[in-house]
Amino acid sequence: MAALVQITVTVDTASASDIEAVADELRGKGMKVDQVLDSIGMITGSIPSAAPAASQALQAVDGVVSVDAAQGVQVPPPDSDIQ
Repeated sequence: MAALVQITVTVDTASASDIEAVADELRGKGMKVDQVLDSIGMITGSIPSAAPAASQALQAVDGVVSVDAAQGVQVPPPDSDIQ
């Protein structure tokens, strides 16, 4: 199985009321949808890292403003030394 890239899709305000339809279309383009955050107009999920054109296909979906790779943040344990 190919590695997955976590992504966040931002939906425009005009399409926010029909965000589930946008999510369905993203699924049809190969995105594995994890969450539909209708209150903030975002959809999170993943696409195969071996499919660079997948991001462009998602960007072409009506109502999509942007497709961005998710950014990870790691916080050290509370008992670790101060850096």
